[in-house]
Amino acid sequence: MLDNMFHGKLLIKVLHNPLLPFRYESWNIGVIYNYSQSDLLSKNCTDIAWLPPLKGGYFRADPFITDYFGNTTVFFENYDMNRGLGNISYFELNDDKGSINLMSSKMIHKALEEATHLSFPYLFEYQENLYMVPENYQSNKIRFYVSENSPAKWRECACCIENFPGIDPIIFEYDGIWWLFATPYDEDNNISRTNLHIWYSETPLGKWKEHPLNPIIYSEPIARNGGRPILMGDTLYRLSQDCTNRYGEKLVINKIIKLTPTEFKEEVVSKLGGYKPYDEAFHTFNSCKNISVIDGNRYKYSIRTAIQNAKNLLRK
Repeated sequence: MLDNMFHGKLLIKVLHNPLLPFRYESWNIGVIYNYSQSDLLSKNCTDIAWLPPLKGGYFRADPFITDYFGNTTVFFENYDMNRGLGNISYFELNDDKGSINLMSSKMIHKALEEATHLSFPYLFEYQENLYMVPENYQSNKIRFYVSENSPAKWRECACCIENFPGIDPIIFEYDGIWWLFATPYDEDNNISRTNLHIWYSETPLGKWKEHPLNPIIYSEPIARNGGRPILMGDTLYRLSQDCTNRYGEKLVINKIIKLTPTEFKEEVVSKLGGYKPYDEAFHTFNSCKNISVIDGNRYKYSIRTAIQNAKNLLRK
């Protein structure tokens, strides 16, 4: 019965859009100079320098940016659609905006790779060390890695949440408490887009306690995180993804009204669409001083994609 329902829904989609079996996503990363974290609350992203597009079968997304190593460094998900796995890669920026458009594969370096899928390389500093908390839901854990004084060298140092397939985890300090937000993976993507889980701790490397309101369930699919939170004065904003029509279509700015070990409340301030030519989706934003990074998606079409989709359908 379920298989018949699945095939029926798929047939309706294909009849509505005959090119759908040929379509694949082409995510890419854009860099915006002279645009800070607070600008996102009041200004559109303009003058975006996009990395050169990749050939079919690969994409780049989930950028995070830091100047911890002296140079401005961007970490991101480097995804191989043929293998169905992503690793964490990085590149370094300079002051020449034009160099981004000319960036070659030789300027992209691998930072972290596991046997399981990695994405969303969230970064935070603690006691003069730089930590990365990538999405690694296939391990059924949320794990911390610490940099060994190089963007290419990371060592696993802690497992903060066991038995939880965390999607896009974020870690930050607010009001003297460390907070961890993540959504759980599920095959149909419903729960990962509507159910938010929160933990808190005195230290990011200590024992994490589960929030008593877990899971926080949204009436619309905007639970999944979309970048580092923004603190303006005493007001905290959480970035998330609006997946109402499709995955990561818009970036959502949520104002946190209450965040304590017993309370949580936030409200949507605005939703931001993508930017051309990658305007089909926009789901990650991060900044370092006056440089910001975003991602975006545009659709491409190929016979190779249609063949692969047919094989996947036969396997199901």
